[in-house]
Amino acid sequence: MPKRVSWRLVKRHRPYRVDEVSRLLSVSKGTVRRWVKTGLPIVGPEKPFLITGDDLIEFLKNRSKKGQKLKVDECWCFSCQSPRKPAYGEVTIEVSNQKSGMMHALCKNCTNLMFKRISQAQILELNAIVRVTINRQTNL
Repeated sequence: MPKRVSWRLVKRHRPYRVDEVSRLLSVSKGTVRRWVKTGLPIVGPEKPFLITGDDLIEFLKNRSKKGQKLKVDECWCFSCQSPRKPAYGEVTIEVSNQKSGMMHALCKNCTNLMFKRISQAQILELNAIVRVTINRQTNL
């Protein structure tokens, strides 16, 4: 599970080297270098890389934003790493109680199995979009 890094430890007007950011935020130097490759701005092309506190704070704030909200007929596909619609327009819902159930669907792109918790109200909305098969779980 990814570690949450607090941007509040960073001083806004101070420049940092990669090893200083690593120690300050308790992450590896490799993680900081990966951040630089994925968009953390550095000052100048020469080594040692300097990272301004302002840029680091902005990068960490943007990195920790909540993910996108899925539409009722979408699930998150872990293979594709993106929201996907169900293949063939079909889903199966295992209803465990009166309020919610677990939606099972195949990814439209890679046909891997996807799951999503869904409420009773969403089941009715979903039924208008795709073909829904409902399985009721029985307690033994």
